[in-house]
Amino acid sequence: MKPKRMASLDKPVEELCAEALDILAEAKALYKPVKTFVLLSGGNDSTTLTYLVRPLVDAAVHIRTGIGIPQTSTFVRETCAALDLPLIELVTPPAVYRRIVLGPNSPGFPGPAQHFITYHLLKAERLQNLQRDYASRGQRLLLVSGVRSQESERRMLSVGSSEHEAPRGRLGKCAWANPIVHWTSFDMNTYREAYRVPRSLVADLLHRSGECLCGAFAKPQELDEIALWYPDTATYIRGLEAEARAAGKFYATWGHRSGKQGRPPGPLCSDCQYRMEIEP
Repeated sequence: MKPKRMASLDKPVEELCAEALDILAEAKALYKPVKTFVLLSGGNDSTTLTYLVRPLVDAAVHIRTGIGIPQTSTFVRETCAALDLPLIELVTPPAVYRRIVLGPNSPGFPGPAQHFITYHLLKAERLQNLQRDYASRGQRLLLVSGVRSQESERRMLSVGSSEHEAPRGRLGKCAWANPIVHWTSFDMNTYREAYRVPRSLVADLLHRSGECLCGAFAKPQELDEIALWYPDTATYIRGLEAEARAAGKFYATWGHRSGKQGRPPGPLCSDCQYRMEIEP
């Protein structure tokens, strides 16, 4: 599909695309991956990224965390079908999140202090399985992420200080490329309009992809918003709250935000961290 002629505030859309694809091509040349996968959460940024890098990736990877909105995964499947792009769905059983909240040694719902282990159980272990299943010993996968530096001064100053926010880097047995790390929201909208990228209804309604609702960086009132549009999901979370209260858990409320964050969020959770920074 040819784009309409549009200009960003700083660069035309063609130049933005060329620079982003150069980052990905350089990462492929440097790391020589056996496979290159784009991480597709189902949010508008990752969908835009997927349209951009479609010619340079082997498949999309979507993690079903077991505590997400089902319509997000449906949108991911529709997006991949429209692009004729193979889709790998990595599934975390819902029982994993239940154990995080209700396990015998658990204080209850995770907050910022428990985010790292929650991220590991819901997402990082799935990426480890991906490496095991698609790369032999000595081989490496390249994971293409939609991480952006965002537009807060705090995040802009930290760009490059984290391996997840650099244009490319290594993490364990996988390599990472972040082709749109320096794109602004205006750049994203410019590309979406130029290439007619479909928008996720979940993301437009909730301002997040919805693939993970662990609640570590959420606020309690966000559950009311979820209930307005996706009542089944909200009912499930409120059921867990009732179970947590009955079990005497200290953190029996989803989105309590108690505790100080220790280790930084993983590369698949940067949007949640950013929202916490700008919505204290």
